[in-house]
Amino acid sequence: MRSKYNLTLESVSRRFLISGSTLAKSFRRQMGITLHRYVVKRRMNAAHQLLAEGAPPSQVYGMVGYSDYSAFYRAFQNEFGYGPRMAGAQFPPKSAEMFIVSS
Repeated sequence: MRSKYNLTLESVSRRFLISGSTLAKSFRRQMGITLHRYVVKRRMNAAHQLLAEGAPPSQVYGMVGYSDYSAFYRAFQNEFGYGPRMAGAQFPPKSAEMFIVSS
């Protein structure tokens, strides 16, 4: 499944025709976090939203760009402090800050 969350340093740097190291440095300087951390946060916030809307964890992990449920589970647990099955109205995201990049 192709996901809009399947971003890598290589794919983004290729898209913008700059080196990976230049992209990494510029991104961190502008955003205050690494590109990888940004992508993980976006994935986790999207996953939490989908789970809160009732989507099953067994489908959500693929929808947000993970190919392995155990990797998704660990990332979700690290981000929120509880597993994906606990997501919902009673557990709103702790790290709900969405990154908005002005154009």
